[in-house]
Amino acid sequence: MSSLQPGPSGNVQGPSVGTIVWGGVLAILAGLLALSRLGWLVLEPRFAAVTLIVLAGLALLVGGFLASLRSRNGDSDGRVK
Repeated sequence: MSSLQPGPSGNVQGPSVGTIVWGGVLAILAGLLALSRLGWLVLEPRFAAVTLIVLAGLALLVGGFLASLRSRNGDSDGRVK
């Protein structure tokens, strides 16, 4: 079963940028916590949390900007002209 849904213009769209970014944040956080629990990594929790949130915010801004360029140009394959 495919997770791709038709968008407002009838084109098939994939997952949103936010879903991918927050999924990545959670996966990285889980990996860091696992490495910390195993003793392979010393982790400062506040620094790790702030760093992940800043990187997620930047990724959301860049992803949103690229998505707006793509939709402004009306390109169905996602390439900016």
